[in-house]
Amino acid sequence: PNLNKYDCNILESYKHEIPILSLSPIIDTSINTIAFDNYKGGYLAAMHLHHIGYKEFGIISGNDSLLEAYQRKNGFIDYLNSNNLSCQWEYQGDYSLDSGNKAFIDLHSKKITNIGIFGVNDYMCFGFMKMAVLLGTKIPEDLSIIGFDNTPFCKNTIPELSSISTNFIKLGEKALSSIEKSFIYGNNNEQITNLVPVELVTRSSTKII
Repeated sequence: PNLNKYDCNILESYKHEIPILSLSPIIDTSINTIAFDNYKGGYLAAMHLHHIGYKEFGIISGNDSLLEAYQRKNGFIDYLNSNNLSCQWEYQGDYSLDSGNKAFIDLHSKKITNIGIFGVNDYMCFGFMKMAVLLGTKIPEDLSIIGFDNTPFCKNTIPELSSISTNFIKLGEKALSSIEKSFIYGNNNEQITNLVPVELVTRSSTKII
């Protein structure tokens, strides 16, 4: 949710009366949160690209004002830094197919190939891959790409998209359990952030080089 501090203050004023829970991380709030481990997802993406042999890396990032996009990017960059690697290319997108198109045009204009790329959501990767096909770049022969969310369409692209998988069933179970406990035991004044694990699903958009 695109909530500012004013919005959060309104929600917080009700938290002692009714259970309130965020399913996305929010900066500077005392609302209980259950969210995916976005940082770990970015970390796993970088680790996989490194392990399959890439020495150059890039990222299609999101709006850093959205905490989840910022966490995904940080996980990716932190893995690279901790292994004496660096990110050679970044394009800031907006989670849309169109920004994925523009990301590839930017990469293509700089004549960058043989690079491992992480897109912080699948839709930008879909746009990126479509433009790659139109301009004659082969994936994964010329570059590899990993998305985030593991949306169903990942299995319908050519090549199929490797992606960080988010388990929405597990997220829903944890959310309902938290709300149920709030009704039974009362609201807890202490803020709790519960992270739901993520995992990498490898497909044919990445390969060993």
